[in-house]
Amino acid sequence: MKLLKNPGHVISLLFTVAFILVSVLCFQNSWLRIGESFKDICTSLAHAFTGAEPTVNKFSSLDLQDLNILPKDLQLFLTKFELYGQTLLYKETYLYFLTWLAQILRGVAVFILFALLPMLALVLIAWLSLKFFSNNKYNQDTVPLQIVKTIAGFTYWPVKRGINAYLKFLKGHKVYPIIWALIWALNFNIYTILFEAIAYYYYFVTTFDFVNLYVQACKLLLDLSTVLLFFPPWAWAIILIYGFFIFRNLYSVHKLVKLEKKSEEIVAELPVAVLITGTMNTGKTTFNTELAITYNKYFRDVADKKMFEITMRFPNFPWINLERCIKYGLEHHTIYNLATCKQFIRLLRKIHDNPNKYTQLKWRILQRRYGYNFENFQFDYDVKRYGFSYYDNLETKTIFDVMESYAQHYFIYVISCSLMLANYSIRVDDFLKDKGNFPLWDINFFRKDPEKIKEHTRHSHILDYEALRLGEHAINNSKFKDSIDFGIIVITEVGKERANQKTVKWGYFTYGEATPDNDLMNLDTKMCRHRATVDNFPYVVYLMDEQRAGSLNADNKELSDILYIVKASDYKFNTSLFALDELIYKATSKLMHKFHKADRYSKGNNTLFRHTLRNAFSSFIFKHYERAFNMYSVSTLQFTVQDGKESNDGKKMKYRLSKKKIHSARFSTDAYADYYYEKTKRSSVGIVDIPEYAGKQATREELNQTHGYFANGMDNIFNSEQ
Repeated sequence: MKLLKNPGHVISLLFTVAFILVSVLCFQNSWLRIGESFKDICTSLAHAFTGAEPTVNKFSSLDLQDLNILPKDLQLFLTKFELYGQTLLYKETYLYFLTWLAQILRGVAVFILFALLPMLALVLIAWLSLKFFSNNKYNQDTVPLQIVKTIAGFTYWPVKRGINAYLKFLKGHKVYPIIWALIWALNFNIYTILFEAIAYYYYFVTTFDFVNLYVQACKLLLDLSTVLLFFPPWAWAIILIYGFFIFRNLYSVHKLVKLEKKSEEIVAELPVAVLITGTMNTGKTTFNTELAITYNKYFRDVADKKMFEITMRFPNFPWINLERCIKYGLEHHTIYNLATCKQFIRLLRKIHDNPNKYTQLKWRILQRRYGYNFENFQFDYDVKRYGFSYYDNLETKTIFDVMESYAQHYFIYVISCSLMLANYSIRVDDFLKDKGNFPLWDINFFRKDPEKIKEHTRHSHILDYEALRLGEHAINNSKFKDSIDFGIIVITEVGKERANQKTVKWGYFTYGEATPDNDLMNLDTKMCRHRATVDNFPYVVYLMDEQRAGSLNADNKELSDILYIVKASDYKFNTSLFALDELIYKATSKLMHKFHKADRYSKGNNTLFRHTLRNAFSSFIFKHYERAFNMYSVSTLQFTVQDGKESNDGKKMKYRLSKKKIHSARFSTDAYADYYYEKTKRSSVGIVDIPEYAGKQATREELNQTHGYFANGMDNIFNSEQ
């Protein structure tokens, strides 16, 4: 009874009952065909095992001729097919086709001519209205618009809200759409086609009856005729157009996914330290952020692959028990970096090697810190049956060796936070799906539920440079001093942080006792692989950007490969399937923009014509094009890769940036804007208050107001009496 109190359930139950009645009353042939197909499966199996007579090789009891499908006689079909082919040689065939085409074109022309005069009249009225009528009735609706809004308030908007609410209900109660799909699959003979295919398969593997394929084609067309004849031609036109849109979207996403795989191949070839350079507004920080987001996925993919390889070395080890202990340590903060992963496994190794000495330690430490409650010290692994070590033709690895590696890979894979540490904010919306077993990452850049993006949004960690300084420190006893042992280090404007010898003398580099000369951060960059390598793979990368490579100190620069951005193209659709959409948008947007400005200039009120035209353009053209462009457009980035010494011309490469991936509120290009906000907020004047030049020729007093070094020097020279 509680279900009936919810209108969504009531409507859904009514739809279900209606669909069942339609199925029973209007699709009797479908019920007959599914019975025949089930019988065909049974007789085909009986024929395969007992030699009984099959029925799949016979026509349906439904009359094919009444449905104008195909003749029952194969020879008759071949004769008619030959005659059909001969008609293609007659000129009358082409004349008939041209006559048919001319009739269609005539109807289109008549429609255009009938619609042309009213359209011209509307354009003329709109032009006269803009030319000779103006007002300042700010945001007031005209009487016709008020009438339309009133009618819409009782009709359109309630219906729209009701439909949206019901669609949201169905999204949360998917059992109803599933039941409806099953009912209509029966009505449209989907089950019948599947059953007939199975029946013919079992018949064919014992008879190899190729001639009977004609019978199967006839029955297939018979089954398809149900859905083909159910919808009228205009409905099929809508279905085909909608199907084209779906295919276009799927194909475009497929191309984006292929580009993403190429991006991962590129980052796999990059070294541990990368410096991105280029002139202003070439997209250095954008490229830096793109690489960081790609690395964030790439590192987890590598960890997943490495865990699989380890699992195959010891396929009978209960890895899920080890994973549960890592999760327990994460929840209780006893495991929080790679070092604590090693510490956990090495403690197990010590207890295993010295069982008498560490007996009490088993329950007092392992259970409390890691939730360890297994019989032995290998997570209940049966060593006697499955072995303690593995030889890979290179070296022998014990179970504790691979456990230590697996624990670190799993830690990198399973932590739900971002793997990026940056001096600016980078947003990620990766989602870890976990049912309590092995979790899976949903790192889909191109298909996200907008309602869940905020729920899954995380940002890069704040990069505390103290964690990278091995020498002098800017502050004493920082909480995060030794916190980083792996990750993606992202630094924008790195030359301002790690300057060359000339600019290091600037005052702002003096921060306590530390300077870029004595903090040994460069040494950490050189040695970072040693703290972040697991199974010979370094889970660390430095991604830096700067306008000039020379602005960075030589030590840091020569550690990096320099990616110099030569050119970044404008964003374009990744497929030509959107050419018509783009043509319509560009043709109409210019006209709409001109009308919009002229209309806003002349009138302050809201007219029915403006309201209708603006909403129609916004809904059917602008929003459609903007969303498609933001989803499926890419920019081609051309860059060269040089070594840090810039000893060669560099290797030319291309990288394609997806607008959807990198510009989905991922980062802000003005990372340091808040400093300038605080600076300009203190001022009591703005650009409107700054004096203007009085004429074409600047006066001496006006030049002195620039307070420039050159103007000040010139004034001193010409003001001197010598």
